Amino acid sequence: MNIALVYPDFVISRRSPGSNKFNVVKGGWYSEGLASLSSVLKEKGHRVSLIHLTEPIKKEDFKSRLKDINPEIVGFTARTSAFLYICDYLKWTKEANPSSITILGGCHPSISPDESITAEGADFVCVGEGEGAFVDLADSLNTGQSFDNISNLLIKKNNQVIKNPPRNLIFPLDSLPFPDFELFDYMRLISTQIKVATTMISRGCPYDCAYCCNHKIKEVYPDPEHYTRFRSPINAVLYLKKLLSINPWISSFRFLDNIFGIKEKWLEEFSYTYKKEINLPFSCDHRPNLANLKILDLLKEAGCYQIYFGVETGNEELRKNILSRNMTNIQIEEAFNNCRKLGIKTLAYNIVGLPKETPAKTLETIKLNAEIKPDSMVVNIFTPYPFTKLYEICLNNHFIADKIDYKEDVFINQPDFSKKEVLFLSLYFKLFTRLYSLNERLWPLMDRIILWKYLPKNTLIFLMKRWDSFNNWLKDSLRKRMPSIYIFTRKRIRRIKS
Repeated sequence: MNIALVYPDFVISRRSPGSNKFNVVKGGWYSEGLASLSSVLKEKGHRVSLIHLTEPIKKEDFKSRLKDINPEIVGFTARTSAFLYICDYLKWTKEANPSSITILGGCHPSISPDESITAEGADFVCVGEGEGAFVDLADSLNTGQSFDNISNLLIKKNNQVIKNPPRNLIFPLDSLPFPDFELFDYMRLISTQIKVATTMISRGCPYDCAYCCNHKIKEVYPDPEHYTRFRSPINAVLYLKKLLSINPWISSFRFLDNIFGIKEKWLEEFSYTYKKEINLPFSCDHRPNLANLKILDLLKEAGCYQIYFGVETGNEELRKNILSRNMTNIQIEEAFNNCRKLGIKTLAYNIVGLPKETPAKTLETIKLNAEIKPDSMVVNIFTPYPFTKLYEICLNNHFIADKIDYKEDVFINQPDFSKKEVLFLSLYFKLFTRLYSLNERLWPLMDRIILWKYLPKNTLIFLMKRWDSFNNWLKDSLRKRMPSIYIFTRKRIRRIKS
């Protein structure tokens, strides 16, 4: 079978609330799920092409690309914020080739399959892991056999929907072939333009943070005890060797696993084998309450130069009761201090605009960042995704409507934290963190200034948005046109910060 995989990899947001003008953040990111799908399909003799949409595409251009490939099956990977675009692509696919079979997979179809299968032009929806279901469907269509009973699939047939039960999780992960790295044009990927390869050698997370759809996806499977899985240390290293054999110019890895090396014994074996066989620097994600000195030592020994931690909020009540993240500020401070002692760089993820948050509570998050002194910070405005615990909290408190416009800057509207205040504090979060880190005795004065109700927030928001746009344009231009200068400048800035 001739198969096309469609990957919408961009983000669109309004320039200002209510505006009809939009900003587009172009993509260019590797997808482990699509590369894995391609690998198992090719093993069975199917042909696979990728339509990697790093920016919005016009209808006729999309149809032209489809006609060039002439696929019999078109698969779409759909995240919630991209689902509306997928609905358009489905219609365009049927217009370009009415006989083509369409299938939706990914996070949104897994947590909202009923909505996904009702989309015009959708023939199948895959709930959960797609490798087995997609191969079974392609094989059945190729041989003319019935596909009515394929596990994991919802099937639209004769104006009715057939809902098949889920299959077990893929376990162990070593049973999967290595991803089809050649599916992607690595020279177009954002990370590999600076010689960094993003990879993932595990699946699943054992935690149920309230803003994440993890708990909902776990419910899909009959064997959730296998939800969090790692490739064996030897298999993981072989995976990385294959990637390097295709792209030998890669100089470091960015592991995207939810928590990298959550089991100490696995990490011991991986660190030894990785150091011996690969010996390239890498960065990864971890959890502050799990990152003890033994874990950090093992990561450092293997070549870890930076760890990404979810701080999210500095208010312990919000973190425990709203986010369901049971860790203390002391544990977070210890993790960052231990990384500093070992010479491991840190990045802190933060969220502004959580349900039940106030501007004063956001300042607690800023102050915590000022104390832990991360080398980098990422600041996100809270996004309520369907079927998450926080989505339900927002609905029950009338902070959101049933349907969310994911093009907005701020998604929830609560009486004690206006959308303008959320946007203002998110834009100035990094600057305020640096100011708070200068002198703790000035904190009460800074609190009064930042929380002053007459502060010209609209003007300040406009100015910072302009600065961010210029800064992002400059970084994007350097990364694409002069990657060596971009890498050199980034290293110099990191040295100055440290």
